Amino acid sequence: MGSTLPAASGTVAVMTATVAASFLESADVAAQLVGHPNVAAMWHEPSALHEYTVGALAAHLGRAVTTVERYRDTDAPSRTAPLLNAVEYFARALGDHDPISSDVHIAVRRRAEKAADAGPGPVAADVRDTVARLVVSGLDPNVHVAVFDGMAMRLGDYLRTRIVELVVHTSDLARSVNVPEPALPAGAWAIAADVVAALALHRQGARGLTLGLARSDAFPPPTAF
Repeated sequence: MGSTLPAASGTVAVMTATVAASFLESADVAAQLVGHPNVAAMWHEPSALHEYTVGALAAHLGRAVTTVERYRDTDAPSRTAPLLNAVEYFARALGDHDPISSDVHIAVRRRAEKAADAGPGPVAADVRDTVARLVVSGLDPNVHVAVFDGMAMRLGDYLRTRIVELVVHTSDLARSVNVPEPALPAGAWAIAADVVAALALHRQGARGLTLGLARSDAFPPPTAF
């Protein structure tokens, strides 16, 4: 099956090696934030992300790191399986679900809440230790991995989806616990912008994206999620 959605690589030219490096740098920043004392102190408080506690948000952010190792180290998909790009992954995983009250998003929140039950120390340690192992082992962006719901991807494309999660939820978590938003690598922002813009184009269409950006006073701003 051929790709039908934007590959999220035309707007910003990104080499696969840069994707891996940007992911690891962003993951390290996220790990430090998850381990911040304010996060532990406010673990059970509401976060800036609707219907997430701080602890659930921290666990959800950490999952953007831990799933990379988990999927990389499990059985690879069939070599003949169609490979999705980052935009196709989000479009298929999220579909047209309501971003708050759909069964998909409720399940994601429940999973984060369950992970947060381990407490701030174990959650932070899991993320920190995973980053350390990934730095040592390295990330080959060309290997094929089976990810959420069995979708097959190149690891480099899956890393693009994780970078989106990392930059967005790092910002959410910092705002939630009243700490300055930590600096993330410019390359990570470029990758995230590329993916999110392509996803917004897919969801809104060329007209909706163009007018939403150029005439926000008259048209709703385009959204990717």
